[in-house]
Amino acid sequence: MPRDTLARSRTPRRTGRRRRRRTASARPTLSLCMIVKNEEKHLANCLESVRAVVDEIIIVDTGSTDQTVAVASAFTDKIFVH
Repeated sequence: MPRDTLARSRTPRRTGRRRRRRTASARPTLSLCMIVKNEEKHLANCLESVRAVVDEIIIVDTGSTDQTVAVASAFTDKIFVH
């Protein structure tokens, strides 16, 4: 057996995904994305309950006819009206 082939056959194979090394300052982030429509009555309470644990809030409004977008704007500027 040629020397190069022997050396390669002894090298352990890596399987699966590579793991990313995290630096001391890096931490996982958590985003909340909600699809809403006419949730004016419940949205503020819902967003207030998760505000401390999420890093960002994203709201997708699907055509509300009430003040849902106005309520959401008190919590985030990432509001998409569809």
